[in-house]
Amino acid sequence: MIRSTMIAALSLLAAAPALAAAPGSPLPSGPETRIPHIAGFLEWVAEDSRGVYIRSDRGKWFYARTLHKCPRLRSANGLAFLSKSGDLDRHDSLRVQGWRCRLSSVVESGPPPSLQGS
Repeated sequence: MIRSTMIAALSLLAAAPALAAAPGSPLPSGPETRIPHIAGFLEWVAEDSRGVYIRSDRGKWFYARTLHKCPRLRSANGLAFLSKSGDLDRHDSLRVQGWRCRLSSVVESGPPPSLQGS
């Protein structure tokens, strides 16, 4: 009995990353935009290895999608925005743990799914 319970618990632990990566809602889409004054952003939340939600200094949420997978994005605790103009758009990049990740899209969005319940 104890052994079967342990096996079931270990199976759930092994499946947890796959369950967490399952898409809970569609990714934000819409017209391309830019985030003004990116140096004054308030917070960011990595969605997966392909995108990040960013809350601007005015409280508005945006979703920035990377051109290719950015593997360190999910586990990053630090992020830099590389912008030539001071505003972030699809022509700019993220710097994550020393990796440069080019952006392919920046759109307005609601808060990230992980914060919508709070």
